[in-house]
Amino acid sequence: MKKNKRAGPDKALSLRTLAETALAKKKKTSNPEIPPDDVYRLIAELEVHQIELEMQNEELRRTHVELEKSRSNYVDLYDHAPAGYFTLNVKGLITEVNLPGASMLQVERGLLINNPFSCFVHENDQDAYYLHCNQLIKTVKQQSAVIRLKRKDVSVFYAHMECLPVKDSRGSIYQIRMVINDVTERWLAEEDVGRVKAEWERTFDLIPDIIMIIDNQFRVKRANKALSERLGIDRNELIGRTCYSVTHGTAEPLSYCLHSKGVLSGRAQVAEIYEEKLKGHFIFSSTPMWGTNGKSGDTVEVWRDISSRKEMEEKLRESSITDELTGIMNRRGFLTLAEQQCKIADRNRTNVSLVFLDLDGMKKINDTHGHREGDRALINVSRIITSTFREADIVGRIGGDEFAALLTEPPDQDIESTILDHINNNIRQFNEQSSCCYDLSLSIGVANSEPVGPCSIEDLLIRADYAMYRNKRLHTIPGPETALSKVANERRNTARRSAGENCEVKIGESELIRIKNISAGGICLSSMDHPMTNKFYSMTVSIESKKIPLKGIMVWSKLTELEDYDAGLKFIGMTGKDRISLADIISHRE
Repeated sequence: MKKNKRAGPDKALSLRTLAETALAKKKKTSNPEIPPDDVYRLIAELEVHQIELEMQNEELRRTHVELEKSRSNYVDLYDHAPAGYFTLNVKGLITEVNLPGASMLQVERGLLINNPFSCFVHENDQDAYYLHCNQLIKTVKQQSAVIRLKRKDVSVFYAHMECLPVKDSRGSIYQIRMVINDVTERWLAEEDVGRVKAEWERTFDLIPDIIMIIDNQFRVKRANKALSERLGIDRNELIGRTCYSVTHGTAEPLSYCLHSKGVLSGRAQVAEIYEEKLKGHFIFSSTPMWGTNGKSGDTVEVWRDISSRKEMEEKLRESSITDELTGIMNRRGFLTLAEQQCKIADRNRTNVSLVFLDLDGMKKINDTHGHREGDRALINVSRIITSTFREADIVGRIGGDEFAALLTEPPDQDIESTILDHINNNIRQFNEQSSCCYDLSLSIGVANSEPVGPCSIEDLLIRADYAMYRNKRLHTIPGPETALSKVANERRNTARRSAGENCEVKIGESELIRIKNISAGGICLSSMDHPMTNKFYSMTVSIESKKIPLKGIMVWSKLTELEDYDAGLKFIGMTGKDRISLADIISHRE
């Protein structure tokens, strides 16, 4: 720049000298006589021309200064741009580069000139770079690419290249102008995002639960592998379909659709359902996703298969209410279902009947033939009972050798005789065909509910048990010694002993009632309330510090002169342990 400024005045002086020499020669060769007026006019024109030339010279000087200023600004912008600018010739050699470009490669600008740009391309990206250059020359259009470049210290960075081919007047490419930006952070962030997305997709597909993302129009936007495998449909075929057509196979949402409820309420919805199309029990949840505008957008639906758990729960439930030996309901299962059926009968004002069955001679079978044979006898009885009653009836083993059946829809005719006939016929057929060395025999008691009053399974059991004991007496024909012993025992049991002040009984939820006298067969009590005769009661007899739970039927009651009631209650359904405990207490009071 300084050299050019010095050459300017020297060049002007040389032109001045040449002009003066030419003028001198011209004067020697021609010496025309010029009129004075023309001389003055010529001088005036020369002066005007001189002034014009001076103005042009000033304009040129000012333009030159502005050009120098623009060039300086261009150089500043070129060398201080945030991107690296490279100019390559058609051979790929660097012809120009700005300071940021040289700084990116950590090489002095002068050392980059006439060096191949490919020297700075990472080995693994050489093919991509050459393919990019070929595409640039082939299309003669601006092209972009991301490749890895090497610095002088061998470190690597990701560079985004924008390349523009430049043509000469003949239309041939003679330059390639390249803009390079360091995009390492962005590229690594995009790689992280891509890696996180890939991990999310992999996790999304590894979850065994069925997961769908649904928009507000019930359309499936995304579904995981579990749903695709469950339905045997490619997941891409599920996208865009309605969720109810996918999971339920219906043309419209179901009335209990949790997705609809979740969209309307904006809250998560959870329910346990059985879906026939998906063939299983599920815990289904529908959770709205909130957008940045504060409104609910898409919804996440999760279907967790609990079929195995439900199957296990059913097995546990069956095991808790099923008798392990006979396979029919145990006492808990029978009482639970029977109580529910009694409530239904109360609500519908219908009758139910309870049949109480007791295997005769169970102790003798165990003592004579062993407990294994006793178990076999119980199994055979349970089979006879289940084959006698209908599937709708509730049958269970409620004690060691005691069974019960609740008839939910008893016939109008005499049910007791009908049941006795059926059971006796089935037992007779079994005994005729059995190879056992003993015959099975059952004592049976029947109790019917009354539609006018509440139906209680406990009350039915007490009355049926009492009827069964009356029936059992018919199966026992005592010998002379046994009969005499029985009469003596009955006399001993019916002998009443004075109770005293420390003898009381609590019947049901009543207050403690004073016992007047007591025997092994029943009690005589005094109560302020009127006891109902022919009614069955559960009670607790308290004698001094001992308490015995018993059952009984109120046989008689009468009003006394003191306006209290005396009543007689007979014990029923007593176990041997109860009889021993009561007899022991009474014997101590004699």
